[in-house]
Amino acid sequence: GIDNHGNAIVLWSPFVTFDEVANLAASRSFRLTSSFRPTYNMAANLVRRYDAGEAHRLLGNSFAQYQADADVARQEHRIEGQSQKLLRLREDAECELGDVLTYKAALDAERGVRAVRGGGSHIERALASLKPGDILWIEGSGGHDRVVVLSVSNRKGGSVRVKVLNARRNVIQLGSKDFDDEPTVVAHIDLPVPFTPMKPKFQKAVSLELDRIVKRLPSSDGDNQRRSESNRNAVERHPVHGCPDRDSHLRALRDAERVRREIEGLEKQIRSRTGSLVEHFDRILQMLEQWGHLDGWKLTERGERLVRIYHESDLAIAEALEERLFDDLSAAELAGLASSFVYESRASGPDLSPWFPRRDIEQRADQLEDLTRSIARDEIALGLSVTRTPDAGFFALAHAWAAGDDLDHLLGDDDMPGGDFVRTIKQLVDLLRQISETDAACATTASEAADALHRGVVAVSGRGRIGDDESDAESGLESDLAASELQ
Repeated sequence: GIDNHGNAIVLWSPFVTFDEVANLAASRSFRLTSSFRPTYNMAANLVRRYDAGEAHRLLGNSFAQYQADADVARQEHRIEGQSQKLLRLREDAECELGDVLTYKAALDAERGVRAVRGGGSHIERALASLKPGDILWIEGSGGHDRVVVLSVSNRKGGSVRVKVLNARRNVIQLGSKDFDDEPTVVAHIDLPVPFTPMKPKFQKAVSLELDRIVKRLPSSDGDNQRRSESNRNAVERHPVHGCPDRDSHLRALRDAERVRREIEGLEKQIRSRTGSLVEHFDRILQMLEQWGHLDGWKLTERGERLVRIYHESDLAIAEALEERLFDDLSAAELAGLASSFVYESRASGPDLSPWFPRRDIEQRADQLEDLTRSIARDEIALGLSVTRTPDAGFFALAHAWAAGDDLDHLLGDDDMPGGDFVRTIKQLVDLLRQISETDAACATTASEAADALHRGVVAVSGRGRIGDDESDAESGLESDLAASELQ
């Protein structure tokens, strides 16, 4: 980083002595890793504070760059050894009687094991098109089952998760990897009102209706039996089936596939690290120039706004402010809309469906999504990390909390855990305070929204943000560069 000497702070504890901390710090068993990567905000601040040569020198001399170079050397050595192992395994997997690969495929088909397929985007699109109440026919280890869709949610990276309920009242989470092909909707039912999918009464009503519909649908048992017999015959007729060493061939084939995947993973890591931090920084500068934040080595008016936004979606937030998507909103509405940049649904978490008080607010949420997708397209073209799509699932909770609702009223037994709620609200408060300091047009509303959110358990749990003056924002660059080296 910028500093020649780094400092680490260890919280005091009565249960840990100074000598224990010192021994851990001096130990070589724990590798110091750098999480430092240039961001749009950091790039803008470097342009603002340094000339081009000095900024590039700082990044080129960083510990993160040194570590990336060392990691590449280790990974290349690992690839060389694993490539030799892969050749030996492929030789062991060869059989004089026939093709072991097609024999394994026949075995997998007989056992009901899905082959690994590439390009599941068509399945993702099909899952995204499902509606609550759709009845699907799915295959599992125990045979076929018909389930009813309870909810559909978009996850990080564009994946889709579908929550379904079967006739045995089991709630199951499904994704594209759970399907060989696009799911087929065989029927549709109207779900009970109110929509409380985790309540036993709701599940009972849905399962009874599902059972009633399923009894009226044609059975597929005959087709399943004929398919099973066909797969079994294909295995027995295959020439490798009679080889005395077939188990050894299959084991070598499985090991070869595992080693091949490891090599591909290492090569992917090398490709991502071979481009130096300086090259990555230059691509970020190119992105900022394309979006009007830079003019050569000089910040534009847009760029001056970006230097004060410290967030993983910094460029998207700066562009949203530039497009006036946060203007003319109430404090609660602004809190809800801005929450899409801090909330991110998780596979293990609750499904929070987006809710909007008015159609024009929903349209603004759609505009935020379109904006980030446009940014993502340019990032992909430049080989940069993609800015995540906003998630409006937290809108209703943020809106209600900012409007003064009680926590007991907002969070039921099946909703977001209280700790996650407080953590998300605190992140939202921080973002709103940044907006209030960055954009004059919505400064008052953003400040009111932050104050409205910072109450009750949120206020008790700690302050939302420390350091509001301009010197803190500007002088934070050196700290960010240095501190990120130690994370």
